[in-house]
Amino acid sequence: MTESEEVELMEREHTGIQFCSMKELMVKYDASLKGLTREQAHERRNGRMNKISEPLGFSRYFCCLLSCFGISNQLDMLRIIVPTATQAKRNGRMIQIDPVSLVVGDIVQMSTGDFVPADLRIIDASDCLFNTHQLTRKAELLEADPHIGCSSLTDSPNVALVGYQCTGGSCLGLVVATGSDCHLSKLVLRNQFPVQSDSKPALALEFVRV
Repeated sequence: MTESEEVELMEREHTGIQFCSMKELMVKYDASLKGLTREQAHERRNGRMNKISEPLGFSRYFCCLLSCFGISNQLDMLRIIVPTATQAKRNGRMIQIDPVSLVVGDIVQMSTGDFVPADLRIIDASDCLFNTHQLTRKAELLEADPHIGCSSLTDSPNVALVGYQCTGGSCLGLVVATGSDCHLSKLVLRNQFPVQSDSKPALALEFVRV
């Protein structure tokens, strides 16, 4: 499988989230605009933490000794883009929590300066812009729009992935993937992060209003 085929496969692993209606999303992820209760979140977590997968071959002992290797660059980048706090709705109100506690079905709030803590489907947005450079190498910002989906996951205005940073406005997002299921985790495990400049031929993008 070529590198471009692997990327396309990863995008298909989230197939459908950018084209689901709000009602379909809530049913698919057993979610509510009121957010989860603490009990629901605890049950869904089931001992799993929302942590990005470590690079293959990673050793905490050897990492500091082999700082000249690419794996150190991966870890440095991950430390920058993985947030240490996030706003999530629990028991009907927004509270600050550790992102490792996020589960699928959580509702999170993003504001200017925030890094995306889990893969999100945008459900509401107000002048919200995302810097997607870490995952797409694109210079232009992505304008969030909960009503527009795209055939390419990383180009979809109603999707925000771990690695994106909110650079303006605010939005609400439904958590659709955490930890090893995140798009970024799959890039790390395939040794495709940090992402290199896109050399693939430009594909025709399909945008759909949902």
